[in-house]
Amino acid sequence: MLGHWWGVHLAMHLAVAQPDRVAGLVLVDGLGAVGDGGIAEMGQAMVDRLLPGALARMQEMAGQMARREPADTDATEQTALQWPGYFAEPAAARPGRRRCASHWPPVQAP
Repeated sequence: MLGHWWGVHLAMHLAVAQPDRVAGLVLVDGLGAVGDGGIAEMGQAMVDRLLPGALARMQEMAGQMARREPADTDATEQTALQWPGYFAEPAAARPGRRRCASHWPPVQAP
């Protein structure tokens, strides 16, 4: 069983609940294995790690998107604003990762 981020939490619970169905675990970038998995603390840590101006821009975007349908460009910008928060030293986030969001194909809803 492979679990990534929130999936780590779920995979660990599955392994405890159904040990006969899980031969092993691969846990990648997980939140934790107790309670809600640490989502509240992780969310606050991400906010604390945002680069200067990012939180204000994200709040501005949230207000705009509350009045209209979000566009792919909104998701791309939010991803770029959040990306540095995944690093212990946000200012050291690789710039190439910030640019990669502009190369993602649009998401098509069925």
